[in-house]
Amino acid sequence: MLEHLAVGGCKEESGGHRFSSTPRASRAGSAKGVERTDQQPVSSKTRPRETGRYNTERTVKTGSDLADDFKIRPARRGDREGVAELLREAGYADGADTNIMFWVLNHPEIDVFVAADSQERPVGYLSLSHRPQLRLRGRIATIDELVVGASWRDREVGTRLLESAVERAMALSAKRIEVSTADGRSAFPLDFWTKSGFQEIDSKVLRYSKLER
Repeated sequence: MLEHLAVGGCKEESGGHRFSSTPRASRAGSAKGVERTDQQPVSSKTRPRETGRYNTERTVKTGSDLADDFKIRPARRGDREGVAELLREAGYADGADTNIMFWVLNHPEIDVFVAADSQERPVGYLSLSHRPQLRLRGRIATIDELVVGASWRDREVGTRLLESAVERAMALSAKRIEVSTADGRSAFPLDFWTKSGFQEIDSKVLRYSKLER
């Protein structure tokens, strides 16, 4: 599984791919179509209702070596340098300055999930935005960024981050979850998304060029 960068609304071109998923709760509380590849136990704290910040934290056991374990938790201001390093590795040298990080983390319609190693250092992150939409008669969620560090790829980090985002969207009663990927740029292959319950849709992403720098 390729885990590097998926971007919704950053640098994708109109020729990229756009995926959509409709979250529905099953008896087990998972999203319809989201394949869970293991049943390893995780610890979870209380999730808030629709209002308030997302406070769930879970530890993922990947093997006997504690150095391989990681946890999924909400991002915090102290993660700025770690997130910035992940963005630089992905080709975004100017990402995640202090002011922008504070803005994003405190935005009421954005949730950022971090995969942290045993030393609490970010090894991956996912940014999820959500807002109400008239035509859907409810809330739509967008995966804006999904990044996993090179040394932590192929270790289910991207999968676990995506699971947390889907669970958050379900808790918000979102009607749809979308993600846009760029041809030749995203390190997450199409089958990563389709196996996770997303379907490619007949749509193009257009950008107002006069705002580009």
